[in-house]
Amino acid sequence: MLVQQGAVQSAPGQAGAASDSEPSWNAGQEAGRVISDKWESAKSAARTAWEALPFSGDAATTAAARERVVQGAVDTYRGLDTLTGPSPLDLLDSGIGLVTGDAERAARYGEEWQRTADAYGGIKDAVVDAWQEARERNGTLGAIEMSATVFAFELVGPKGTGAAKSAADLAEAAGDVSRRTPDTPSRAPEGDGVHISRNATNHQKGAFGEARAHEVMTRNGMEPIGRTDGVYQPGQTGIDGLYRNPPHRRPPDFVVTEAKFGRGRLGKLADGTKQMDNFWVEERLADAVDPDANPVLADEVDRAWRAGRIDKYLVRVKHDGSTTVKQLNDKAHIIGNVPGF
Repeated sequence: MLVQQGAVQSAPGQAGAASDSEPSWNAGQEAGRVISDKWESAKSAARTAWEALPFSGDAATTAAARERVVQGAVDTYRGLDTLTGPSPLDLLDSGIGLVTGDAERAARYGEEWQRTADAYGGIKDAVVDAWQEARERNGTLGAIEMSATVFAFELVGPKGTGAAKSAADLAEAAGDVSRRTPDTPSRAPEGDGVHISRNATNHQKGAFGEARAHEVMTRNGMEPIGRTDGVYQPGQTGIDGLYRNPPHRRPPDFVVTEAKFGRGRLGKLADGTKQMDNFWVEERLADAVDPDANPVLADEVDRAWRAGRIDKYLVRVKHDGSTTVKQLNDKAHIIGNVPGF
């Protein structure tokens, strides 16, 4: 049994150590990043709207665009439903369950409230992560600039549905942890270099992200161990990657990675456990090693975990294949960039 450690930290001067001094503020940079992102989103929405029109393209393109429009509407509705919490009808349904002795039906009201709490918790985590990343780039003033720009866009957004869409996105991210649909393993899409279409399916994005993250780790001398092979496994709720650090870069001795494509966020389980926090990793670390096949390696990883010699990296992969690698603390919060990646 693995024993939970209090924190995952690197020794001074090692990869992932947070900077002691705050970066200087480059006025306008964070606002520019937000505006650029919104502009790209607006162009994508306009392109989808055009492609959904009759005679604007071939039948397959039109059908795919219309499917995205419908899915966007469904996501927004689900987001609003999540944020507003359970309805009186949900309460009535649970009451009937209590009276009739239907435990599953009786529990639904509480489950709906938990879903709402998880959505708001996810939004809070997303805000904290975005603030920390902006602060790492441009200091506290840069983080304030970013926040003010985002808030301004939300105020003038389409009928205030920005937060609802965020909730839908976070629900999808949480689904990566607990509600993936079984499918077949796949590697990153091939034939288009290192980038991927913005219209790719979630399955394709997941495969692309995990393969690119694996490539980044191995290119930097990390040795994949245990079950780590860079292959996306839909339905899998375990650790994406476990790597042995080269001797000249230790500590840490090992690194646990989680790949996220685009804006994908770390999910949260129903019991409040956050993906990649210490408890979450501890519960899945042995399976990542495959102790039945590698008992000696499993013991080595176990001892490294208990000694605090395992770091956790969040590898974020963009559409163009570029990556950023961040170190996470015991609560799965970003604490800094990982040098050399």
